[in-house]
Amino acid sequence: MVSVILFLIIIFSGKIFGFPKNKSLDIIKAIAIVFIETIIASILFLGMNLLNTWSAFSSVMLESLNSLFEIILLFAIINGYILYWINRWAFKTFSISKEIQTLCEYIIQWSLIYCTIYQILFDEIIKPFSDKNSFKDVLSLDVVEPSELLFLVLPALISIWISIIAYKHFNDEL
Repeated sequence: MVSVILFLIIIFSGKIFGFPKNKSLDIIKAIAIVFIETIIASILFLGMNLLNTWSAFSSVMLESLNSLFEIILLFAIINGYILYWINRWAFKTFSISKEIQTLCEYIIQWSLIYCTIYQILFDEIIKPFSDKNSFKDVLSLDVVEPSELLFLVLPALISIWISIIAYKHFNDEL
């Protein structure tokens, strides 16, 4: 049920914020672009990983855990270059406005923060409480604990950010 409510809020976000008719679908367009690009980037990342695995350099490239993070960064940068050329073509071909591009950036940033919240929630908060008897026990947070404080603060910051972006978009200041 919560997923349906969330979906409806996203679909009707332009109307909820009171955007004019020509802007009411901008958030949905931005979400669609981010979703499509995420699929493309994931496929490219998997392809590069397969090439690395099958190449003669894989044992040299993965000499330590540090090199694993460097390889991931290398793949991310190469993906960025490839997506840049795709975006150059797609944004021009489909007339994607600068406002929608900026909304895409914000959606990516919000998603990254949300993924951090999700990870903190399940790794640091839910797992230690798995032996508790009720959801009420899980919600008894100790705000002195950094991970539990982040669990409270990050969603609040996302909310503030969303409200500021919606206001700026409404006033053509984005």
